[in-house]
Amino acid sequence: MAKRKSIKSSIPLEEKGKEDAQQELLKQFTQKGSSKETEPEPEEETGTVRITLDIPKPFHQELKRVTKRMGQTLKGYFLWLAREDIENRKREQD
Repeated sequence: MAKRKSIKSSIPLEEKGKEDAQQELLKQFTQKGSSKETEPEPEEETGTVRITLDIPKPFHQELKRVTKRMGQTLKGYFLWLAREDIENRKREQD
């Protein structure tokens, strides 16, 4: 997962008025953010992507129990389910 680079301001807020400081920060962010050199090209077919699921706690506990009995992690179980589903859909289309 790509990490965001922090942009640090060189302007102390105490030395300038709040509005001046905010305007200067906005300039810095837009100048640094518009440079294509700071943003790496997106990688295709490499790395991983994090997915967050909101599920009810009782269902999560049940999933943990089932996967533990299977000797598998939740991640492994979800990946297996997704692969099986994709393969089944491919077979149905043929």
